[in-house]
Amino acid sequence: MFLVCTLMAVAMGQVGSRTGAVTGTRIAFGGLALMCVGAVVSLVLDHRRTTFLGFDETGIRLRNRHGTRHIPWHSLGAVGFHWTRDWRGLPTYTLELCPAWHADPDDPVLRDLIRDDEPLHPGLPRLRFRIPANATRPRTRLHEAFQRYLPHLYFGLVERERGYGELPDLRGHRERTRAARNARNAR
Repeated sequence: MFLVCTLMAVAMGQVGSRTGAVTGTRIAFGGLALMCVGAVVSLVLDHRRTTFLGFDETGIRLRNRHGTRHIPWHSLGAVGFHWTRDWRGLPTYTLELCPAWHADPDDPVLRDLIRDDEPLHPGLPRLRFRIPANATRPRTRLHEAFQRYLPHLYFGLVERERGYGELPDLRGHRERTRAARNARNAR
């Protein structure tokens, strides 16, 4: 984009008129400003959605912009992948980690990943961790890790209806934290 704007500015400046040179300069600086705004927006959006996963014989380590959390294998009641087709018809995958007991919906590291969904098995809580897993190589490595460490809990790859990957319960989180803050302030 900057190259196109620069070429237009040079071409308009070659005309020799004062109006052409001023217009060409405005186009060049306007293109440069748009590029800077686009770079800042893409950096901010990329920073917000970056989640790192690691795993070993003890469990899964999850790191995002809020911190790091270790989810031990023994704390999970079921694990696997769900997939569906997005609006373009392409497959999208999510890693489903179903805790064996209640998950804290207000945990700063995990709250963006917690979803309320029907339990996979009786006795499991409704809240689970849903992590986007669209990259093929890490998904394959996670599949191998689950088969190695949790073969009895791994439910494999399950197709879901479109739109199952809804947004996190941010409104509920705000209400719970506001109520907790008000209770602390009332003391």
